[in-house]
Amino acid sequence: MIDFSQIAAVAEEVPDPLPPAQDWHAARLCDADALARQPEGGDPLRFNILSLPAWLAVAARAGVASIPASEIASMRAGDFRLESEGDDDPSLVFETAILDALGADEVLRFEHVASSEVKHDMSEGQPLRNGTFWSPPFNRWMVPLFDERFYTTLLDFAPDRIRAYARPKIRTHLVPGQFRDHDGAWPVEFRVFVVGGRVVGVSNYYPQVALEVEAWRGRARECVDLAQEILDAMERLHIGVGNCRLCPDAGDPDRASDWIPAAWGPQDFTLDFLLDAEAEKMVLLEGGPAGLQAAHPCCFTPRRGHPAEVLSGAVFAEDAEPIPLADL
Repeated sequence: MIDFSQIAAVAEEVPDPLPPAQDWHAARLCDADALARQPEGGDPLRFNILSLPAWLAVAARAGVASIPASEIASMRAGDFRLESEGDDDPSLVFETAILDALGADEVLRFEHVASSEVKHDMSEGQPLRNGTFWSPPFNRWMVPLFDERFYTTLLDFAPDRIRAYARPKIRTHLVPGQFRDHDGAWPVEFRVFVVGGRVVGVSNYYPQVALEVEAWRGRARECVDLAQEILDAMERLHIGVGNCRLCPDAGDPDRASDWIPAAWGPQDFTLDFLLDAEAEKMVLLEGGPAGLQAAHPCCFTPRRGHPAEVLSGAVFAEDAEPIPLADL
């Protein structure tokens, strides 16, 4: 159930939160179209670390297969309200457009965050639905626009427009297991951790189920290799990530390359790959913020220390001892 009081409390703590971050992003970050045009060795560009289409554009430049996304609706971020303002409420118009456009075999994904309904289905090991939910009180299908996760990530992303995308459902390999005393099945998905522009670790995405090392080490290695191809493309194209809060201009004494401007924050992020069972290969699902910051460490055990050490190696089950990447 949506806890509107909790969301309202968040909103009260951050009065008029978007404009300062929007200004920061507008002055420093580029969009997916600019990434598609960027020449090799060009002037350094950064994109918003939370932008799905930007990550897909980078994957395309790297020649790495990904799950596509088609924009189906958008609204001005400044029009978003936590409380309905009647039939002309832009949030309601946005929601209606999403419900009308989303296909039967598609999944909703906002530009800045996955639908909370999708996250719930996957965490519980249940069949993937389309990212919307049925509301008995309203007697209709609804889009999860008003949960805390959507709103707080929106504050971090600070876009000029809120965009919704449809992504095709793909057939993947499911691993059966039990979590919290109920049966489920979880996709074969891996999260690669990049610290300082270098791959340091890879983890089974779902701690809810253990993956057999010998059965899946080859797929983990494949994800590491694909992540390296993306990093190599970013190096050739002089592309990096940024974000007003999640990757601000803080300076990085351990810059991976001389072309990276001294003011940029550390180039730390995550890359998630899903097994496409029909194509029989791993494909990029999305990129996102750094592990141990705004991205879950998955099967790595959170502990104190530098992220490059905490997230080091390959791990296939919760609390398992990581395997050195060189031994995959």
